[in-house]
Amino acid sequence: MKRFQARLSVTLRSPFIFPDSEAVIPGIDIVAHRNRAECPLLPRDQLKGVFRDALAKSLRAGAPGPTVEDIFGVASDDGGMRGAYEPKPGLVLFSDAIAVEGQDLGRVISHRVEIDAETGAAKEAHLLFVELVAPRRQAVRFEADIVWFCRDTSVGDALRRAQSWISAIGAMKSSGFGEVLDIRIGDETVVDLAGLTPQAPPAERTCYVFGFDRPYLVDARIAADNVLVGQVTVPGGVIKGALARKLDLAGVLPGHARALTDMSISHARPEGAQEVLPLSVVRSAATGEAFDLWQNPDTDLDDIQFQIDWKHGFADQENREVRVHTAVTEETEIAETGNLFVIDAVDPADGRYRVEVDYRRVQPESRDLLHAMLMDGLHGIGRTGAIATVQACSAVEPVVDKLTGTVFAVSLMTDAILASPVDETEAGAAYQAYWSRVLHPHPVELIEFLASQRVVGGYLAKRYRSGAAQNYRPWCVSNAGSTFLLRGETLGVALSELRKARLPAPFFDGSPMTWDTCPFQPENGFGEISVTAVDLREDPRHG
Repeated sequence: MKRFQARLSVTLRSPFIFPDSEAVIPGIDIVAHRNRAECPLLPRDQLKGVFRDALAKSLRAGAPGPTVEDIFGVASDDGGMRGAYEPKPGLVLFSDAIAVEGQDLGRVISHRVEIDAETGAAKEAHLLFVELVAPRRQAVRFEADIVWFCRDTSVGDALRRAQSWISAIGAMKSSGFGEVLDIRIGDETVVDLAGLTPQAPPAERTCYVFGFDRPYLVDARIAADNVLVGQVTVPGGVIKGALARKLDLAGVLPGHARALTDMSISHARPEGAQEVLPLSVVRSAATGEAFDLWQNPDTDLDDIQFQIDWKHGFADQENREVRVHTAVTEETEIAETGNLFVIDAVDPADGRYRVEVDYRRVQPESRDLLHAMLMDGLHGIGRTGAIATVQACSAVEPVVDKLTGTVFAVSLMTDAILASPVDETEAGAAYQAYWSRVLHPHPVELIEFLASQRVVGGYLAKRYRSGAAQNYRPWCVSNAGSTFLLRGETLGVALSELRKARLPAPFFDGSPMTWDTCPFQPENGFGEISVTAVDLREDPRHG
């Protein structure tokens, strides 16, 4: 397929309303949506929604072209065996439409009042104060980027036909708000994905720098029935999934699927972000000083505060973007009752993210193509469809320090599966069995551990099924920061190798899982560890 990119221009007549669910202005009930630079915007999902609706109308009127599902995607099948929950994304991505500079914009307060149907008079306590970005009847132009994928011009032609069906956009359309004066897709630039020239990466282990064009929602946790909260760290599996999607669009995935499996990729972390703190790092309740409990075994346990008890101020929080989404019924074109949800995404705020890729197990012809695909950028990352620009910055410097000693603190820098949720073994015994297996034939004793776990199921466990019966089996994930104090006479060499390669693939029924039965694979960035030698003095708690 080819990638098409064009500029979308939308001109609206004021009044129009795109509410900001986060902004608060005293005395104003509905605040206009703006970006970080305080420029009014038209949300990307609004654009996607009106184009989807307009395309459906044009097709019902007899227009030719691809279906709505082909262009905008469809929800995955909800049931069945492996593959039923595979994502089925669409072929088009919209950015937010930002008001063009140089227009006479500001803050204009408008009033809305509900009329009592029986009396015809204003309804008591039903007065709204609404912020507009321009005086009434003024035209305001917005511009957005639109990207789509297609072998020919059919998708672009369908979108251009659909734009003529869009007459209004935003809230309160039935009251005359959001009138569209002009909407048009400009000339596009075209990139043939299958024609990208392979190029060798700087090294077999290469560091890349990613930048995201918008807030992203990945590794989402369910905070409430209708609230999804994204995580700052972008899992390597998400990046590899976007790369696999690109290879598929280019028509070359079957020939390079093995290379994609063998390619090892780290999670993407913001440059300068604080490293994951091992749970052994505690604070003194008396002084507030932080220190590592493993390195200070004589500490009075009554004087310490574990991380779960630390208080975090607002300054510690990352930038976020919260948006409220409502499904719209096709028949009435109004909000669907009971179908509202919230996404809490991470705003990268022009930050740079570091990603390390290991090509040592990949054949040269596949390696060079994968590198070229990465350097061309990745599209459609996460729920918001983020676009990543990619630069190769340097070779990854190997870890050369030699581990000496007999006692080591091993801490998870990324999540990993170390035990089974159906294992009724006590936690200490389960972790002892795990380290004995992965460090075999080196004898190892688990002295102590500080670990937290969570059960991951739901969509992921339905999509990635394991075992001959393909049963629903959630995973017991040990969280990043979990730390283990290990003792063994010959552990230094073995732990050095694990530190380079990450912890091995999780086991199920005595066999290692693969990428298609479990997403928590070392090649996807999971199981990264740090190892520190500990000078353990005699202490009752440490035997």
